[in-house]
Amino acid sequence: MSQEKPTKEIQCESCGNTFLGEAVVSMLGSPPREWWPWECPTCEEKHKLEVERGHQEYLVQARPEERKLMAAAEWGCPMV
Repeated sequence: MSQEKPTKEIQCESCGNTFLGEAVVSMLGSPPREWWPWECPTCEEKHKLEVERGHQEYLVQARPEERKLMAAAEWGCPMV
């Protein structure tokens, strides 16, 4: 019961290059819905890395504040 996924040439919204995109098809509801990628695989990977880098930077910046709050709670001090 495998079904071929529709493919077509798509222009990447980030870099403008064209690539062969494959749709994700939802058979729930009527008519079936298709979702097409908006970025080429290269730009999609760059985007994921940027998001992960931003997340890691946030964690590094949040750690000192989190440690300060944890130490205050451990010693029973009011939150500063």
